[in-house]
Amino acid sequence: QRALWQLVGLGALAALLSTVLGVLLGRRIAHALGTLKASAAALGRGDPIPRRTTAVAEVNAVGAAHVQAAGDLAERSRDLQHALEAKDALLYEVNHRVKNSLAVVTSLLTLQARQTADPDLKRGLAEVRSRISVVASVHQRLYQSGAHDRVELGSFLGEVARDTVRALDGEGRIILDISCEPDVVLGIDKTTPLALIVSELLTNAVKYAYPGGGPGYVGLSLARAASGNLSVTVADEGRGVPEGFEPAHSHGVGMRIVTALTRQLRGTLAVERGNPGTAFT
Repeated sequence: QRALWQLVGLGALAALLSTVLGVLLGRRIAHALGTLKASAAALGRGDPIPRRTTAVAEVNAVGAAHVQAAGDLAERSRDLQHALEAKDALLYEVNHRVKNSLAVVTSLLTLQARQTADPDLKRGLAEVRSRISVVASVHQRLYQSGAHDRVELGSFLGEVARDTVRALDGEGRIILDISCEPDVVLGIDKTTPLALIVSELLTNAVKYAYPGGGPGYVGLSLARAASGNLSVTVADEGRGVPEGFEPAHSHGVGMRIVTALTRQLRGTLAVERGNPGTAFT
């Protein structure tokens, strides 16, 4: 019996000692894992990770890997930032040079138009110059805003509309009404053809809806439908288009440009006859 009780006592003492040692070891492991968790969170945030030593060699190894990874990520982040700055500088210069080059072309067209006595040629050169000016204005806006690949569409189309009507209506007899939804941002690949479409439709409205030079009304609107599509409308209150008019079958250069650019945008072109006037959407 004495031997059995001694054995039981030694077993109980061993169990107690093992429990105490387990608790102490668990606390050391938990503290080490807490340190590892903190370094992993700092790594995810991109913060610097100080090198820490714990009582667990395996945790120390993983912590050292975290420190190395943080250093590598910081270096790559600096390289990426430098690359982005270089890209922005390059695009800034490209837009500046394109704008200046197109300005030279428009100046040459203006000079050529002044030297010709043919009214049809003079008018044709003026129309080409106007279209080039629209493209140049896109790059001008990109150059000024610093957003090298996208444009806030509403304000830009309003600017194009005012410039177009001002160039055609020197006496200010055309009333231009602009209603464009704000904060619509579009990439340059869609902004340029859309601006050309608006310019052509406004030109047609001023020239043909009011052939006597006005007075008259022309409206431009930009809205976003519930489906997410954009709707751009140029409307007038002039004499209207001829009966049976179809944009796709028109022989006019301006309307052919409009239909071609609409297909390029994968859009649709609708003509609504008013009483009076016409609306192109």
